[in-house]
Amino acid sequence: GTKASLTLNISDLLNTRHFQLYNFGPGFSSDNYRKRETRIAMLTFTYRFGNAEVQQRKKSRQEQGGDQKMDDF
Repeated sequence: GTKASLTLNISDLLNTRHFQLYNFGPGFSSDNYRKRETRIAMLTFTYRFGNAEVQQRKKSRQEQGGDQKMDDF
């Protein structure tokens, strides 16, 4: 199996998020435009230590109900 992986996650890639509000009433008007920096990139590197085949066999046994521990009193 694969021991390492690299993941790139980007939010608001095109940088299009903004907030606009227009209020009006007798004797007043208000036009608000807000733009924040919402473009964020995260790069994650994951490496799995140990023997992947042993871990997979252990997981398979646990899913089948084997490899259970019993406490001695």
